[in-house]
Amino acid sequence: MGVDMLFTIARHELVEQWRHKTLKILLPLMLMLTVLVAFSHWQQQQDFIAVQQQWQETNDAKWEAQPDRHPHRAAHYGAMVFRVISPLSFIDAGVNPFVGNVLFLEAHRQNSSQFKQYLSSHSYMQLGYLSGATLILVVWPLVLIALAYKSISGERQQGTLRQVIALGVSFRQLIMGKALAFLFISLLFLALIFSVAALFLVLGEVSGDVYARFAMLFALYFLYCMIWIGLILLVSTLAQGNNQSLSSSLLLWLVMVVVLPKLAYAVAEWRYLLPDNAVFAIQ
Repeated sequence: MGVDMLFTIARHELVEQWRHKTLKILLPLMLMLTVLVAFSHWQQQQDFIAVQQQWQETNDAKWEAQPDRHPHRAAHYGAMVFRVISPLSFIDAGVNPFVGNVLFLEAHRQNSSQFKQYLSSHSYMQLGYLSGATLILVVWPLVLIALAYKSISGERQQGTLRQVIALGVSFRQLIMGKALAFLFISLLFLALIFSVAALFLVLGEVSGDVYARFAMLFALYFLYCMIWIGLILLVSTLAQGNNQSLSSSLLLWLVMVVVLPKLAYAVAEWRYLLPDNAVFAIQ
């Protein structure tokens, strides 16, 4: 009976969400944003592969065209190597945009990677490389806030909370049922993101461990959505009204998504000072 009650509450919450314009507006917007990110990633990937192949052929041709030399002397002329794009880069590009994709190998020298797309700096409020992870980690919590901020505070403000509890529904069942509804919506969004990512996996040659990481990423991002749903419902439960719930949830998003990552970077940079390139080369 308890499980049936949870599904009944979740189904009722989904129906209520669909009746409001918020869900009908936000879901198509997220679909359009996902398509734009996927197209941008595909275009960048194709451009990078074309440039990489061109430079790789030029580098190989110069290497093969050099006269007979001692291997040690030939090593001093160096060669360029390119970091391969990960098939999971649509979800998360990793460190490639920040550390560079090209490395010049040279005997007795330790060169740095080149062609960085983004500089690592906290002087401006950058939110990261535009990818599926950015949509999940940064944008989707805002969508959940817009959908769930008045889940409990709205019931209390309208006076329906006591009526629902008087019908025999426990407050715990109400919270869990509403959380189940928002988990279902989050699952649909994650399915959209990872379906696009799976398409990139099919187009590329991947090994079995990539699929294992793919599944682990899905589980971790689903857990991330669960944490945000729990936090938003907790704020909605403690808030006296919808306005307080919305402002508190947005403040929580600002602290967790924007302030804390930048603060952690600043503290790490202060705690572990890094030498500049000239000092590092001398050392």
